[in-house]
Amino acid sequence: GQDPAEYVGMLRQVGAAIKAVDPGAEVVAAGLSETNVGVPVDEYLRGMYAAGARGAFDTAAIHPYASGADTTYDIMARARRIMNHSGDSGARLWVTELGWATWGATRNPFNLGPHGQAELVKRVWATLVTERAKLNLRGLIYYNYRDIAPHAPDFQDYFGLHVGLVDRQGSAKPALESFRGAVRAMSAP
Repeated sequence: GQDPAEYVGMLRQVGAAIKAVDPGAEVVAAGLSETNVGVPVDEYLRGMYAAGARGAFDTAAIHPYASGADTTYDIMARARRIMNHSGDSGARLWVTELGWATWGATRNPFNLGPHGQAELVKRVWATLVTERAKLNLRGLIYYNYRDIAPHAPDFQDYFGLHVGLVDRQGSAKPALESFRGAVRAMSAP
């Protein structure tokens, strides 16, 4: 299973080695996901700080997947509170993976259809952009620009194949314009 103390031991060694070679390098802690399969973000992050993570990284990567805009923001806000409470208010947050599918092989709260995907991209990005200073948010990465092909003939698509802002042929989905608007807003002063 995932062990935050074990991870922090490795993070401290690797982070120190990176900084020894390049003091200006950004050390990003591995992306934490809100999941029912692994350790939830809050629990893992608290475990990291209990194991001495403060100062071992510059930025915490979060994958705040959620089926609603408010829940996505709540995941980020809770991570920020844990970091602040742990005396690490200077460390940044980075959304390193987030997206919603236009469809998939199974019923899934992340398979929203083209207009649902566009709406969540618009709402979530708008919220995160508006709150970026409060969250000390380094940036946002959408997963994935283009829908991807199955990895193997028997590959089961539960989510990831249809998360793109464009389909496999490169045709724009409605979410692409939502994403462009969010990027313009984030680029504004």
